[in-house]
Amino acid sequence: MALVEARLTELHDDKAYWAYLADGLAVFVTSKEMRTFRLPMAPGAEVQVSDRFHVKPLVPLLSFPGTCFVLALSQGATRFVEVSSSLAQVVKVDGLPKNMSDAVKRKLPRDRAPARRIQGGEGMKVLTGQYCRMIDRALRPILSGLTTPLILATVKELAAIYEAHNSYPYLMRSVIIGNPEKKTEDVLAEEARGIAASYGKKVVGERLKIVKEGANKDLTSTDLAQIAQAAARGQVGTLLVDVKASCPGTIDTDSGSIKIADHSSATTYDVLDELVGLTIRARGEVLPMRSSALANGSPVAAIFRYRS
Repeated sequence: MALVEARLTELHDDKAYWAYLADGLAVFVTSKEMRTFRLPMAPGAEVQVSDRFHVKPLVPLLSFPGTCFVLALSQGATRFVEVSSSLAQVVKVDGLPKNMSDAVKRKLPRDRAPARRIQGGEGMKVLTGQYCRMIDRALRPILSGLTTPLILATVKELAAIYEAHNSYPYLMRSVIIGNPEKKTEDVLAEEARGIAASYGKKVVGERLKIVKEGANKDLTSTDLAQIAQAAARGQVGTLLVDVKASCPGTIDTDSGSIKIADHSSATTYDVLDELVGLTIRARGEVLPMRSSALANGSPVAAIFRYRS
């Protein structure tokens, strides 16, 4: 414990570190190492001492980290904005055209509003399509491998054209409508956060619907023992867990058998937390939910990758 205390004291006294914090902080420390994570939102204050790291409180951040991207798109300007729960900043993207004229290498008429120009002739639609393809191509290296929501801020007509050329699977259908040139990053971020939050609720709702409809098809379960055995085999594709619930005990990570304890201790860690770890290690999806969302009040539910 002396080494753990020494590491934490060193962090406490590091003034430079505390000058660059985000909204939340997670610290994982042992006698051999310490890792800290700046979080885009603050989880509830909690201290756990155990033989393993406690990660369940971070499930909402792992699933929906409170971040999204905004593509502010008009014929006159293009901005790619990264949004967190408290910040919004423009990200420089190599190859991203500054505007439509820059993309197509020709001057465009300026005597009409952006929406009306898009409704011009077939030639303008072709140029707009080229513009959107260039933007999509420039964003691919940035977005590759991510699941972060991408939200368009543009007029309706340009949104339809961009969606037709988009290759990123997590482009939101909801759009911040209007000319984004008149909106600051903070204004765009405020609208985008609402869209991202609605998306998160929709995803959880869809997964809960699968659980309820698949109860008799051997592809879902709300039974803790069954889920633990499946998680040990890497069978859990999606785990839904109530992050405010707890179940003291242990899991045999080889067989998946569980032993429920009367109370929490350094060795009888939270079984629900261990399920989160097992699912993440098997590259499964972990989502937050409330126990009240299920008829039987279970704090955990799972969607299996295959039948046992």
